[in-house]
Amino acid sequence: MSKYSEEIRAAWSINDARRNKGLTVPKGIDVYSDISYGDAGDFNLLDVYIPSDSPHSKHPVVVSIHGGAYVYGTKEIYRYYLMSIAKRGFAAVNFNYRLAPEYQFPAALEDANKVIKWIFENSEQYGFDTKNIFLVGDSAGAHYTSLYAALCTNKKYSELLNIAPPENFVPNAICLNCGLYDTSFAINNDPRRIELLTDLLKDKIDDASVLMDLKRYMTKDFPPTFAMTSWYDMLKNHQPFLVNLLKENSVEYVSKLYGNENTKEAGHVFHVNVKHNLASICNDEECEFLRSHIV
Repeated sequence: MSKYSEEIRAAWSINDARRNKGLTVPKGIDVYSDISYGDAGDFNLLDVYIPSDSPHSKHPVVVSIHGGAYVYGTKEIYRYYLMSIAKRGFAAVNFNYRLAPEYQFPAALEDANKVIKWIFENSEQYGFDTKNIFLVGDSAGAHYTSLYAALCTNKKYSELLNIAPPENFVPNAICLNCGLYDTSFAINNDPRRIELLTDLLKDKIDDASVLMDLKRYMTKDFPPTFAMTSWYDMLKNHQPFLVNLLKENSVEYVSKLYGNENTKEAGHVFHVNVKHNLASICNDEECEFLRSHIV
């Protein structure tokens, strides 16, 4: 493991614990925890949060791919954010996936695909509306979300990674939050991110532009996308790259920049901090976008 990955795991866990301190499970949410969806132990556990006070027997599903620079993160640090999504009328699926450097790309995408298959297989038990499945992701999770959407809509990419999504499955819409999308930029301009990509790809680091290049694999069939960044997001410069790709492929999209120079809370993945009003505004708007794509 690179020194930078070690630093991330140590520092970010402290910050995430501070962010979630004092939060509790909100009323009106049924919680199902630590459900196994694969054979990788703790890396393959998921939670489901369902609104208990909803009159509907089936709920549209939001699947979250958490961030963490490819090397860090668990479902526990996203649980309150996903519970807030469930409060807005969705069944929220919150899962662990295999991290680098213990596992290399595309392990996380393989795990995301297992989760989607698990949702179809368990739809009756949890009341999942499998006609309405949405994906959200932030930071490295936004990159993963975009790549998973790409392999669902580009057979060549699916075959390259040897990941076959459920037949005819494409997310109804996705939300990409504060993400990194231009892998070539990271390799050519950011030595620290080279460390992360080396942990993620090992001896395939030179193939990053082939394996993880959204530009190479996005097509006109890419799902409708809500793309957002924020004033103090350290990855803000990736938003124009993403928007240009969406435009070039004639994909329906909404692009948002939240906050201004006076909103100090508008940092990287600010939307996960449910204590802040700006997060509520963003999450309300994203959920409204998703609802507009329910069939």
